[in-house]
Amino acid sequence: MHVKFNYGATINPEEMEPNSIYLDGACRGPHINNEKRSFSFDHHANCSRFATLSTCEQVLLALDMGLDPADMEVVINDLDADTSLAVWLLLNPHRIDDRVREQVRLVGRVDSHGPLWAPTKLHKALTRKPGVPQTREMMWEDQQSICAWFQHDALPEPFAFPACAVHGLDRDGNVVEVMGDFAAAYAAGAIIALAAVPGPAETIGWTVGKKSDFARGDVPGFLAEMNQLESGWGGGSTIGGAPRNPDGSRSKLTWSTVWPVFLKHAR
Repeated sequence: MHVKFNYGATINPEEMEPNSIYLDGACRGPHINNEKRSFSFDHHANCSRFATLSTCEQVLLALDMGLDPADMEVVINDLDADTSLAVWLLLNPHRIDDRVREQVRLVGRVDSHGPLWAPTKLHKALTRKPGVPQTREMMWEDQQSICAWFQHDALPEPFAFPACAVHGLDRDGNVVEVMGDFAAAYAAGAIIALAAVPGPAETIGWTVGKKSDFARGDVPGFLAEMNQLESGWGGGSTIGGAPRNPDGSRSKLTWSTVWPVFLKHAR
């Protein structure tokens, strides 16, 4: 099995190559093409976040149902706990046990539905610092971390995600402003929020999220309008954000541009 890492690159299902597996956002939306033996295990685009398994959960289920990835190419475009754990599963199907299955469930739940639950130690250890260009070497570092967890329950020190400005709306449409993360915004009463994560070269890793598919707000509508202003915005029914450029930079847009569009689709 060969792993191809192209940070930030995304294709449409009709562009999927034969004998390939696409993880998370590398291909837009979940897709199965048995004629080409090409599969996309995405849970962002063209699906309900509530009703779609995370990438690592989809991969585990596919392996249980007979998928043999031995001679396939795996394509990824971002490193996070969900994607890195999915790669590990494909590389180590013979090592899957009950402990791994439980970790997949917990990582997948947090990755899909955010800070409604606390991430595990492994999840935290696989969280990458925003704004730092991701490399193939980092991908193998994550694989080594998962192996160390599997064999010895040993993990590197997790990255402490920096507090950032998060503005949102509560159930009554009132503005909620916090310094922290989405968990802090939800705890303060927000049901949909916009976070400004600092990136390199004065860019911003804008992230939009709402508590669930049952909360008010049109995240896909917001992302579609932002994509007209700046190419590369994307995501799913409850979360999404700014472009991910190969050099680690993010959006050049400021609060004065992004916030009015957020309010338009959040109310």
